[in-house]
Amino acid sequence: MKTSTFQEEHGIQLTAWIWQGYLEFSHDLYLFSHAHQQMQMKTTSVLADLAAAGLNIHAEKPRPSNTT
Repeated sequence: MKTSTFQEEHGIQLTAWIWQGYLEFSHDLYLFSHAHQQMQMKTTSVLADLAAAGLNIHAEKPRPSNTT
């Protein structure tokens, strides 16, 4: 029986069902990573446009007022 590179490196034999789950998880991670990268690029672009218009957004979280 032919072994995969993963089996040779890690000594673990995976069934087709486990491989399918592993590949789906890897695909989800890729999509999430890609979407996150796009959001970062868009945020950078929007912040640059706002700065060019003379507006500045502060990243600090607002603190609740102490009214008690």
